[in-house]
Amino acid sequence: MTEELRPLLLTVDEAAELTRLSASTIRRLIEQGRLPVVRPVDDSVRIAPSDLRTFLETRRRRGGPVRREDIGTCREREGP
Repeated sequence: MTEELRPLLLTVDEAAELTRLSASTIRRLIEQGRLPVVRPVDDSVRIAPSDLRTFLETRRRRGGPVRREDIGTCREREGP
């Protein structure tokens, strides 16, 4: 997908897929105030790709993988 066609904001499910975390983990990060969101209308929630990238880079700079206590339980991926 070209840069100009990429979505400006991600859904919770899209952010989960990109990070290989569960949607509930992404929601937990949002509820804890660790991942900023945009609320374009009503109760919908969107995540700016730059905010998601910043969160992940911050976790990496702290020296190692994202810790369970920082984000909750990671999704266990099913086999291929």
